[in-house]
Amino acid sequence: MDDHEIEAEIRRLAASGRDEPLFFGPVPDEVIEGAERELGVRFPRSYRAFLRRLGAAYMVHQEFFGLPFPMTPEKEAYPFCFSDVVDVTKLFRKGSANDGLSRNLINVSTDGGECYYYIDVSRRDERDECPVVLMGSGAPMVVVADDFLEFVRKIALNEPLF
Repeated sequence: MDDHEIEAEIRRLAASGRDEPLFFGPVPDEVIEGAERELGVRFPRSYRAFLRRLGAAYMVHQEFFGLPFPMTPEKEAYPFCFSDVVDVTKLFRKGSANDGLSRNLINVSTDGGECYYYIDVSRRDERDECPVVLMGSGAPMVVVADDFLEFVRKIALNEPLF
């Protein structure tokens, strides 16, 4: 799938929810590359496409962290404050320094409780994709999706994550 197809699939999945989806994009490549440099990682293909085309999202009762940039007067009026993937990931790395949170984990969402979803960039496949894993307070890491798009699909269709 190319960026346009990934965007179309995410928008199609977002439309399946009861609420109107909110997107904060697109995001320029320079901003995405800056985020990668700041985190010391390279985002997988589907997450890069999500950032490039949609920026960040709130859809199907779930926030998907992204890059809410640039701020415009129109976007300042949004009823929802989007989380920045760089800020959230750095906060969890700092807070988890003694717990060994890997520099290869990128925080992309939460279940609203004590569990968080991460992209594990240390496990990149031949498609340039990485699995999404779930980690929580005292819970071991569990793979919930082969890639970011599958993660969005499972959330949107209310499919079991594990």
